[in-house]
Amino acid sequence: MRQEVTRQHKKDQWALDDVVTHTEVQRFDKENVKTQEEEGQNIHGLFIEGAKWNRQEGKLDESEPKKLNMPMPVVYVTAMTSRSLKDQQAFGPQGPYSAAVYKYPQRNDRY
Repeated sequence: MRQEVTRQHKKDQWALDDVVTHTEVQRFDKENVKTQEEEGQNIHGLFIEGAKWNRQEGKLDESEPKKLNMPMPVVYVTAMTSRSLKDQQAFGPQGPYSAAVYKYPQRNDRY
């Protein structure tokens, strides 16, 4: 992702070393995606373990009782320069949250 976005900003002289991945959790599901962004991708089919995403408030909440995995809405992934990311306060009042993303629903020694 970072490399593709850096190529699109060749005229702006972006350097790959200065580009960071940026994600935004959207308020809609894949059925409601209307347009494709010029750069970046919308990702669907992710689940969150041990919490749930509050769509109205745009934040993490406690998970529902006895529900380990909850579906996530569409996540928009793109890249931007670290300088522009700091300038626009892109993370909100809580700051960034780093989380691992797994390709398979259950972690084990096979994957």
